[in-house]
Amino acid sequence: MAKRCEGRWDTSRRANRVCMCFRSMRCEPVWCWLSVSVAEKENEITAVKELLTPVYVKDRVWTADAMHTQKTACQCIDQFGGKYLFFFKDNHPTAHEDLALFFQDPDADQSTWGFFSQTDKGHGRLTTRTVRTTTEMNDWFASEWTGIAQSFQVIRTVKRKRRKVIEQAEAQEQTPAGEQATPGSQQAPVKHTPKAKASRKARQVIFVEETSQQIVYGFSNLTPSQAGPQAIATFLRKHWAIENRLRLSARCHLA
Repeated sequence: MAKRCEGRWDTSRRANRVCMCFRSMRCEPVWCWLSVSVAEKENEITAVKELLTPVYVKDRVWTADAMHTQKTACQCIDQFGGKYLFFFKDNHPTAHEDLALFFQDPDADQSTWGFFSQTDKGHGRLTTRTVRTTTEMNDWFASEWTGIAQSFQVIRTVKRKRRKVIEQAEAQEQTPAGEQATPGSQQAPVKHTPKAKASRKARQVIFVEETSQQIVYGFSNLTPSQAGPQAIATFLRKHWAIENRLRLSARCHLA
């Protein structure tokens, strides 16, 4: 059963505290296992270290925000018999750039790469997630990231239709009052003036397709036989589903 370690800031006291809880991804009740005080100049990275023990690590898969991609965390999780799946972002720009250059190389041999793609429709949008995995970067990162067994790239493409209203000006001819004749009356010479045109706006509703794309890079100590690209996609999707549902300021997930 996938479980979740949740961090919450308690602003009701002078000292900030992070309450570490476990919750299954099926939204079962939350159980508070421990509460960790956070000093004024510390953050949740320090608090999460309290969980890096065999009790919480062994036989579990950890996924976390990019801020928790720390070398000490990877080392502890790997040594205590756990598995991790972390991201490279702005906190590790060199590693992020290395993976980006590797996966974007048009001449790269992709015959040994793992590949999985899935498209879902819902909430007014069409979402395609494409995962590519490789073991070719293991030696490159092995000296810094303990236990690394594969790297991955996730491309999330979202297509949605937006309602757009277009207003168009239409010209409507109007006959001046001086040109209108009354039956039975003599028509006096009238100076012809240009016909006035009154404009009105016609509204047209159209639907415009918009496309957005997000690319994420990461790594794991799960071997390809333990977690292929489809399993990687499942882990990441559940991780992001919890974040989108709860939107907490400090969080770390366990599976």
